[in-house]
Amino acid sequence: MLAKDLGYIEDNQANVLIEKVNVIKSKSHQLKQKLK
Repeated sequence: MLAKDLGYIEDNQANVLIEKVNVIKSKSHQLKQKLK
């Protein structure tokens, strides 16, 4: 494993986490819209 590869993997995991957070945010936003 090169340091570059490790950095790439870390970036990838961060992006996956951000995606998950965005999905959760949009779902909770949709739920709030339905409750109105």
